[in-house]
Amino acid sequence: MSDGSRVVVLCDAFGGAAPPDQLDALEEAERVAEALRTLGHEVSLVPFGLDLGRVRDALVQATPARVFNLVESVDGDSLLNHLAPAWLEHGGWSYTGCSALAHLLCTDKLVAKERMAARGIPTPPWLSETGGPGIASPQVIVKPVGEDASVDIDGTSVLDNPGPRALRALLTERRACSRPAFAEAYVDGREFNLALVGPRDSPELLPPAEILFVGYAERGLAKVVDYAAKWRPESYEYQNTVRSFAVSAADRALVDELARLAVRCWQEFGLSGYARVDCRVDSDGRPWVLEVNPNPCLGPDAGLAAAARQNGWSYEELVRRIVDAAS
Repeated sequence: MSDGSRVVVLCDAFGGAAPPDQLDALEEAERVAEALRTLGHEVSLVPFGLDLGRVRDALVQATPARVFNLVESVDGDSLLNHLAPAWLEHGGWSYTGCSALAHLLCTDKLVAKERMAARGIPTPPWLSETGGPGIASPQVIVKPVGEDASVDIDGTSVLDNPGPRALRALLTERRACSRPAFAEAYVDGREFNLALVGPRDSPELLPPAEILFVGYAERGLAKVVDYAAKWRPESYEYQNTVRSFAVSAADRALVDELARLAVRCWQEFGLSGYARVDCRVDSDGRPWVLEVNPNPCLGPDAGLAAAARQNGWSYEELVRRIVDAAS
């Protein structure tokens, strides 16, 4: 839809000093807007918040042909990100990306894992304060239930499995101090990101990326893309998590299986527009789906844009395809 039409970029609303992950969301909105202008669109940015009357007035004034939905959190709460597409659906606006239902199913990690397990998609066993199949592995990783961007994940997140009673006590303590969390069996293996772009019924799988943890074993570090690895350029973790698109002949069958799982996730969660599926592969070569991200970062340096470049697309071409797949 590169026809000079009007597009509103709907983005997070942050004020004052913001942490690096939130600043990145704002930068992402600016870069997407710049790409849309390069494609010939008239573009305006509208922050999304709980004052829906203000958002409605801004959209009515802009009269967009499409809304490019980049809302990752509402008033700083990622578990509310489904409100943006739900509100757009209610108002009859055409918008990019996944539906409100897909956001609901994916953003709450426990809901997502239960759905995967019920549909035969392999995901590491887990334990929450109230349930879960339990974890028999020697190590666990403690994660927030509803956060992306590696928020609340650091070098202390992987620990020796203390058993279900102690784990539940730890999760209760974590909820009281910060955010609801759950424990997941830690898969000490290889990590892959698989990005998909396109309409709901015919997504295109982009070249898969492996995250290489350079020197982690020698330093005794758990192979996890934690907050430092994503957002602190001065850190060892940031400088030594390397994205690789190289696929050896020996890995061809594995990559094919990861691709099959990514497409299954797209179908089972009703994804559309663009999404990313994160997987680990254990020492026996078995893949496990860690999470399904319905709104991965679209910054030019982020993983989805890097996969698009591997596919021969410019950043503007990536943005154009997402707009063209809008509902």
